[in-house]
Amino acid sequence: MVSLTISAALIVLTVQIYQTVVRAGKGMEGGQRDWVAEQFVRGQFRAADIELNAKFGLVQGDDHLFSFATRKSAQFGNEDVPVIATYRYHGIDGELSYHEVTMPPWWSQSFTHAFASVSRLREKRGEGTWDTVVFSDVDSVRFSYWNSEDENWTTQWRDKENLPPLVRLEIARFNNKTELVLETVALSFSSRFGS
Repeated sequence: MVSLTISAALIVLTVQIYQTVVRAGKGMEGGQRDWVAEQFVRGQFRAADIELNAKFGLVQGDDHLFSFATRKSAQFGNEDVPVIATYRYHGIDGELSYHEVTMPPWWSQSFTHAFASVSRLREKRGEGTWDTVVFSDVDSVRFSYWNSEDENWTTQWRDKENLPPLVRLEIARFNNKTELVLETVALSFSSRFGS
């Protein structure tokens, strides 16, 4: 009876140690995945194509979505292929998703009526598109934009031709809040703090 009790205790202890190690490994893996995602987002903002955004009015922003043209592609890396990048928060799924559409061959032409339906192009699926989840298991995501005129953050960006100078991305998850403040041309940074 004593040996059975000791064996059962050892099995329970071994299972608990195993579960702790698995949780720690997932936490480290999740932290690394988040860091890679943050670096990618920063790179996309630094590679924003100011001319394409202005020419075709590709900038769209509210508190749950931000979309713009950039030269950093998830499909092609830093191959200088222009894409429309759209970040969207799905509250029901608890994730910040990413959708990318490769700019059509006529992007460099001078006429603008080709972009009469920018929203349809932005939502395109199939060939030339890429979908992924940037951050999962999030409680909330909020975009806000620095308005230089008012010197204030706003949750709506109405200027479709010009990028905001700063975009703030706030992600709440597991009682922690991550804030990324991204410049659309140069430096960007992030800070973490408990909520």
